[in-house]
Amino acid sequence: MRWSLIIFLSVGLFSSCSNDFDLTEEKKDIPVVYGLINPQDTAHYIRIERAFIDESVSALEIAQRPDSLYYDDITASIVDLETSERYVLT
Repeated sequence: MRWSLIIFLSVGLFSSCSNDFDLTEEKKDIPVVYGLINPQDTAHYIRIERAFIDESVSALEIAQRPDSLYYDDITASIVDLETSERYVLT
């Protein structure tokens, strides 16, 4: 019992975990969609933006570039799952 405790503690003391990992990866076009839909209202608000991250540029700097945040030409629609009817958002 005593030897197993010593072996267990020595393995725990001399082993280590690697904390080397990347928070960023290659640039990908990732849309971020969020909105407010109220069935009792006639106006619904959906916002579509790009997710952004860059290892070499500060996020504050990227956030001030509209071409890094917004899509130039995008079409969004909502589909009624019961009737399969598609509503194009403007």
